[in-house]
Amino acid sequence: MAVWISLKKCYPLLNHAQVLEIKRTEWVSKFDDAKRLMARS
Repeated sequence: MAVWISLKKCYPLLNHAQVLEIKRTEWVSKFDDAKRLMARS
C-alpha cells in the first residue's frame, strides 16, 4: 500500500475512509470533465 503511505504523509489527520473519499471525489470530477468534453465534440 505505497499509495496509502504517501497519502498518510499528506493527510496525517485523516483516517483511511476520508482519504478514500477524497480520491473517489477527485476521480468522479475527472470523469465528469471527460464526459463534458465528449458531449461537446
